[in-house]
Parts: sequence; C-alpha cells; structure tokens
Amino acid sequence: MKLSPLALLGVLVAAAPAAFASSSAELTVKGTIKPGACTPSLGTGNVDFGTIAANTLNPDAHTALPVKNLNLSVACDANTRFALFSKDNQEGSATSPSDGSLRSEGRAHGLGWSTGEEPKKIGHYLVEIDPAQTTVDGSTGYASASTDGGETWGSAGSASYISPSELLGFSPESGHNEGPAPVKDLISVLNIKAHLAPSNELDLSADLTLNGSAVIELQYL
Repeated sequence: MKLSPLALLGVLVAAAPAAFASSSAELTVKGTIKPGACTPSLGTGNVDFGTIAANTLNPDAHTALPVKNLNLSVACDANTRFALFSKDNQEGSATSPSDGSLRSEGRAHGLGWSTGEEPKKIGHYLVEIDPAQTTVDGSTGYASASTDGGETWGSAGSASYISPSELLGFSPESGHNEGPAPVKDLISVLNIKAHLAPSNELDLSADLTLNGSAVIELQYL
C-alpha cells in the first residue's frame, strides 16, 4: 500500500569504551503520517439473490440476475487522495464475461464452485459504481481508473468498476486524466451485476449455492 507522506528516521546507537575499538548497533525507526484517515462503508455488505429456479437458466449462455444495490460511502478526516480496488476471496472461480475482453475478465469476481467430483464455476459478478448516484463533497463525482497501479490515469466514463485489476478514484471534474482529487466524503451506490454460467455447464441435480465474497480496499495515493 502506498501511503503519503512517509516519515523516516534513522537512529544510530553506539557504545564503546575509549580504550577499545568502536562497535555499533543500528536502530531504524519508521513511521507513517497520513493527511487524513478514511473509513469505507458498505451498509449491510450482503447481497442475496434468493432462490433461483434451475429451469430459468439459459442452457447456452450466461443468465443475468436482477441487479442488486449496495450503498457505498467513504468518510475521511480531511481531504485525501485515495482509490478503491477489490480482492476476490473466490479468485479463480469467475466465469468469463460474455464480451470476452481481458478488461472485463479482470473485473469479474467469482461466485464459487459447485460441489461434486468435478467442481464447476457457477458464474461471476461485477461491482459497478453508479455514476448517476456518485457525489464527492456534495458535488457530482466523476471516476478515473488506472490499470498500472496509479502510474497513469484515464476517465472511467460510464463504465466504472471496482475490481482486482484496476484502481478507481474520484474527482469533481469530468473528463480528467490527472487522477483522483483530494476528497473528504464520497457517497455512491454499487450495482452488483451477477451472471450465472450456462446450465449445460452446471450439474443441476442438486442445489448450487452462490458463494461470492470480496473485500473492497482503499489505497492512499
């Protein structure tokens, strides 16, 4: 995690009787001073799609489930540059999104595996920031994304996703490429878009449990 600014202090401790050759032991003391601590919140953090009838699944293509919403907020002690990303606790279990692009695959989170002798990927979900319901410090918020760890940024436009493969930051300015602005309060809505694998690829002889799990993290810039 990159934190700024960084306070670094080196202290040298030496003990040597005058009549003997000197010897020393080095002590390094490190610390971090943050411009303002930020606290993210996801409301309940739980998304439940309930019971899904197996005969409603498309046999040859992904089945999109109804979009679910979660309230997202980030509250900082002071104006702070930060970005959001996710860690998929079911890494490796996501099916490939229908468009097949590498960027879409990097944004997909897994829904876990089926049980049985040959476990199958159940599907995937995307975590989308709703641009129409995003504000920073009371003004309309615009997202910018970085796929290289924050080295370069570009406007996320209308496709703003929290994912393991990119950083997502915010600014009150639209169409910017300078990266996130210092923000004190972010308020938005997450659209959870889940897609189930084609039924021909699943063993539907027993119940399948959707078991998606991810952590949304905040990185100081």
